[in-house]
Amino acid sequence: MAVKPIVLLIHGMGTHNSGGITEEVRRGLKECSTFFDVDSFDPDSEFDFKEFNYSEYLDEKRQEMGDEAEALTQYLSAGPQLIQKIVNLQAKLKEDGFLYTHWLDVVMYCLFGTLRETILSRCMETVLSTLKEAKDTPTNIRPVVILAHSLGTAVMHDSLTKLVLKSNEPDRPNHIKFANYAIDGLWMVANVSRMTHLLTRLEDPDHSIVRDHNDDNEGVSYLYYPVYNQYDPFTVFKRYSLDPQWGDLIRTNEIRRPDGTNSSINPHSLTEYLADPEVGGEFLSQFSTLSFSLAQRQEAKQKYRKTTLSGPISDHLEAIKKAIRDLESQIGTAGTSLSLVKALIELYELISDAYKLIEEKGPKK
Repeated sequence: MAVKPIVLLIHGMGTHNSGGITEEVRRGLKECSTFFDVDSFDPDSEFDFKEFNYSEYLDEKRQEMGDEAEALTQYLSAGPQLIQKIVNLQAKLKEDGFLYTHWLDVVMYCLFGTLRETILSRCMETVLSTLKEAKDTPTNIRPVVILAHSLGTAVMHDSLTKLVLKSNEPDRPNHIKFANYAIDGLWMVANVSRMTHLLTRLEDPDHSIVRDHNDDNEGVSYLYYPVYNQYDPFTVFKRYSLDPQWGDLIRTNEIRRPDGTNSSINPHSLTEYLADPEVGGEFLSQFSTLSFSLAQRQEAKQKYRKTTLSGPISDHLEAIKKAIRDLESQIGTAGTSLSLVKALIELYELISDAYKLIEEKGPKK
């Protein structure tokens, strides 16, 4: 029997209960398998899932702060105009569960260094212990796959740049090198690490070690899969588009509301990313006992497209996507923390408009 990979999952922004992201991944992979005519696929028979959950810590800190808007404005020494903007944004978020009740988690992660370093330290410990568990027994070496989503991509990127040393760096306690502890597959779905880098000023994702290891670049993994959906508004601003040598930059172009559900259309959903055969099919082909030919993948994609609704929405979204790109051009890379927070608030408002438009133009529930 093939050795089951350990799949370490890290969630995106918002509150996530224990086991939540594992269930999202299970649902996405099971849905994807139906497009390949695989009956009764059980993800747990193929993978051992582990989670790194940082939302519990963020929730604790949020309760200690009492009011995120007040904490942020005090930190930034902001004037009354920005204070009102943040208060208004906080009010919108409290009313809008679909657009991630804790969008301000992104700003908190970026601005509050002690909070961020605590999250990164815990993430590093989890990655290190997972790799040691999988690689330290020569007679029982197991593949390790890391799958991060949304804000989790920034957390994972920043953790790996601190944890993994380059080959020419001296060894250090509680740090690793690719030669000893290689990640077998790294998936960064809806990658926002370039956006958070504007404020954190940590290592630049476009030039860091967090990529596939190849003859031209030192990396952390054998295979690297950055993934974005062109309709996902979170991936328009500072889009990550590095194309690995080993793995693939996967660009998806479909959105849908699954039949028989009352859920909102959400192109940022991890479940929906993995349900797409371009994403989930590649994940299963590389890391499970399943294997799909090119013809099977093409047929699965055709079946999947029959469930999508991208065509009627594309033109309507283009104006909002252009506004997001214009915002990116305006701020450049040298803005102050205050100006960048203002930009993130504008970005939220544009993303909110995009979701409203997607819901309006999509098929009714």
